[in-house]
Amino acid sequence: MISNMKSTMVIIFLLLFTVALFSGINKVTFGEFLDKDWSLIEVKRGSTIITIDRTNAPSKIYTIRFEERILSGTGAPNHYRAPYITTGNNIISIGRISCTRLGPLYELKGFKEYEFFRYLERVMSWDFRNGRLELRTSDENGDEVLLLFSPRGKYHAIF
Repeated sequence: MISNMKSTMVIIFLLLFTVALFSGINKVTFGEFLDKDWSLIEVKRGSTIITIDRTNAPSKIYTIRFEERILSGTGAPNHYRAPYITTGNNIISIGRISCTRLGPLYELKGFKEYEFFRYLERVMSWDFRNGRLELRTSDENGDEVLLLFSPRGKYHAIF
């Protein structure tokens, strides 16, 4: 009886150890996003999804690049920069954005450049799924918004 309990305990321990060991294998760290260019491909606000058709849109709009403590990119068409910090559990906080002041050359229906900047300033967390960078943010009412970015130049669906 004691031998069976010991065997069962050993098996349970090995299973738990194996799960713990392999659960961290695919863990992506924020450092893996540094010095890479990302393009916004989708904005999800509740049941509304705005998709950026990169075959018809200018390639250098709605981009983001994370460097050490500074992010930068292009809106539509303004260049921007902002400080950011990350902490554990995929938490990120982006500071006030400073940008150039050019008039819009290209705007998406239902999504303006200033909205992109406000969403970035409200980002709460990040994730990496299906080859895409996800930034969770909120609108002015506090409703969740998801910004999906693809590596620049790789706009096809990644599954």
